[in-house]
Amino acid sequence: MEGVVAAVEADADPEVEAQARRMGWVPRDDFRGDAEKWRPARDFLDRGMTLLPVLQQQYRALDGRYASMQAQLRDSQKALADLTERTRRADERAYQRAVRDIEGRRQAAVASGDTTAFAVAERDLQDLRDTAPLPAARAEEAAPAPVPAPVERVESMPVEIMDFVQANPWFSRNAEARQDAIAIQSAVDRQHPGLSLAERLEITRRKVRQLHPALFENRRREAPPPVSPSRGEGGRGGNPRGFDALPVEARREYDRYARALAGKGKPLTKDEWAGYYWENDA
Repeated sequence: MEGVVAAVEADADPEVEAQARRMGWVPRDDFRGDAEKWRPARDFLDRGMTLLPVLQQQYRALDGRYASMQAQLRDSQKALADLTERTRRADERAYQRAVRDIEGRRQAAVASGDTTAFAVAERDLQDLRDTAPLPAARAEEAAPAPVPAPVERVESMPVEIMDFVQANPWFSRNAEARQDAIAIQSAVDRQHPGLSLAERLEITRRKVRQLHPALFENRRREAPPPVSPSRGEGGRGGNPRGFDALPVEARREYDRYARALAGKGKPLTKDEWAGYYWENDA
């Protein structure tokens, strides 16, 4: 056998050996592997030429499978992102529906003059805002929102609401002022969500006072409201607590108030309006 191999090596074409060397072939004396696996230069070339197309075909098949798996992975990631976004939008829509439902309850309470139902709806709205959907970065940490308490649970009414109703009897007695207060409170809630309930109620009280100053008459007042002097007694601006000394917005409020009552009743005079304003100015 060795003689045959030696004869083959002796007859090997130098060009064949050179080509085989470029592809990794080495002579028998330099071969460091299993001697049984060594091949002459021509056999090495023939074997390489036969196996190379097969390897290339297998590589192309594997590469195609890899590209297909990458595409499937991208599709799965996109589908997951879309599902997450749809879920967040659904949570936001559910939250907005709940807000509208509670605001509807507040309006119904106003229409019926039910101060207790209004107070409970206000509490439920505050509870709902405390459980609003979290930003996307913290969505995975969000806990399930508690179910708002039913209207019948009056005992858990916020103390701020109870204090407001007790300190402002006009809320129960005057339907027009009550409706204005509800509308103003809704706007204040949207504009100042970071304020406490007591602070938002105080803003509402001040705005209602501007619209209905007669309801906020100071019962401890002993003297009649100051009267602006006539032009003969000092002219415009002579009384620092008269109507002309009021802020521009307060005078505009009076104009709107007087127009609203035109033909429906006798409005306050400018002097009376100014007197109530200065007495209740906080």
